[in-house]
Amino acid sequence: MALQKLEITNTFNQKITFSVEVNGEIKNLQAFLEYNRMASYWVCSITDLKTKELLISSLPLLASQDLLEQYGYMKIGVSALINISGGSDDLLDDTNLGSDFVWCWDDNE
Repeated sequence: MALQKLEITNTFNQKITFSVEVNGEIKNLQAFLEYNRMASYWVCSITDLKTKELLISSLPLLASQDLLEQYGYMKIGVSALINISGGSDDLLDDTNLGSDFVWCWDDNE
């Protein structure tokens, strides 16, 4: 399957529901994105909608790396926030998530 882009914005405490194809199987997931204003960073929790199981809690959203690398055993794919702004700064803040940075998802293989 080709790389898939998730639709996100910089809205605080947003919940998004999405379906991604991972390793030939459709995964129906929900992500809850929170912004910590005092520390200036985003975190995300991911839930499997089929089982209602919380898969990942408080995942730091860091740019330009595989966010799910340590969860490879779950076989829920690889995921990254990609800097599309053209700048060299990979710092996410409360204004640039979803505009300067897009969230992509792909197969484990």
